[in-house]
Amino acid sequence: MTQLTEIEREWEAKFIAKPEPFTSTKFRQETTKYLVSTGESKKFDYIVDLFVDTIMSRFNQDISLLLVGNKGGGKSRTGLSLCYYAGCEIAERNGGRWDDYFDINRNMAVISPKRASEVMSIKDKYAVKNYDDIGIGWGARRWQKSENIEKGEVFQISRIDNQLQVFSVPNQFLLDKIPRSLVSHYAEMDQQFFDYGFTTMKLFKPTTLFREGKIIQPFLYTNRVKYVLYRIPRPPKELDDMYTKIRKDATTEAMKERLQDKNAEQKKPKRLKPDQIIEMNRVGITQKIAEGATREAIKVFLVEKGINYSTSGSWFKKNLFKNAGLDPNFQS
Repeated sequence: MTQLTEIEREWEAKFIAKPEPFTSTKFRQETTKYLVSTGESKKFDYIVDLFVDTIMSRFNQDISLLLVGNKGGGKSRTGLSLCYYAGCEIAERNGGRWDDYFDINRNMAVISPKRASEVMSIKDKYAVKNYDDIGIGWGARRWQKSENIEKGEVFQISRIDNQLQVFSVPNQFLLDKIPRSLVSHYAEMDQQFFDYGFTTMKLFKPTTLFREGKIIQPFLYTNRVKYVLYRIPRPPKELDDMYTKIRKDATTEAMKERLQDKNAEQKKPKRLKPDQIIEMNRVGITQKIAEGATREAIKVFLVEKGINYSTSGSWFKKNLFKNAGLDPNFQS
C-alpha cells in the first residue's frame, strides 16, 4: 500500500473520513440561499449545472475554463469552488464520491510545471482538473520547452475524456498560446466580498473568427439565456485549508528551484570571446607554426582543445589569427 504523505493523512482525517454534508445538490442549495440572484447576478449553480450537463452529455464534449484575475482577487478560491461543486454534482449523477472526480491531491496543480504535466496526463472519465496559477507551469515564455509542447498536444486531443479543466492566471497572456486559444470558456474576476463568503465573476464564450484570424469573447449565450455575472461561494473550509497548505508548499518549492537555477547559472564559466580563446592557445599555435603547420593543421590542433572545426575556420576568415600574429599564411 502506498505510504500517505503528512498532508494526505491530515486531509483523510479532517475531511475524507468525515460524513459528507457537501455532496448533495440539496445541501448545496441550502448553503447558498443567500446567493439568490438579484438583478443581473446569478447563482453559481447555473455554471456548475451547465458545465456538468456539457461533459456528461452524449456528444463527447469537454469544458476548459480560463479564469483571469488580479493577484489576491479570489480567482484561486473561485476555481477551487467550481471544481469542488462540479465534483459533487457529477458524483450525484454518476455515482461515487465527489473526490472520485476531483481529488485535490491528484487533480490539482499549483504553480509547478511538473505537477501540471502529471495532472494533464490523467485520463479518467469526467475528471475535474484545476491548474492554479498555471502561468508559471505552462507559461507563454516557455512555449518552446518540450513539456509545454507535450501538454499542448494532450490538451488538443483530450475532448473524448469528457473532462472539466480550470486554468487560473493573473493575465491571460501569461498562459501558453495553445490553451489560451482553445479554451471553451473565459471568465474574469469582478468583485471580492470575502467578508460575506463569495466573489463575483463574469463569464464569456470565446469565438474564433477564422477568416480574420482573431478571437472575440462575447458573453455566453445558450438556450435563450445570457450568462453574465455570477456569485461564487468559497469552497468548504476544510478544502480551503488543504489548498492553502498545498499552495504554500508549491510556492516554497518553486522559489527554491529558481534560486538553485540562478546559483547554477552564476557558477557557469563565462563564455570566452574568440580572441581570448586564441590567446589561451598562443603557445601551442606558435609551436605548430614553428614546425611548419598550415591553417588546416592549426584547425585540427584546436579541435583537440575543444574548438569546433568550422568555428576556427571562420576565425581565419575574419583575420582573427592574423590580428594576433598567429596566421601561418601571413608570416614574413
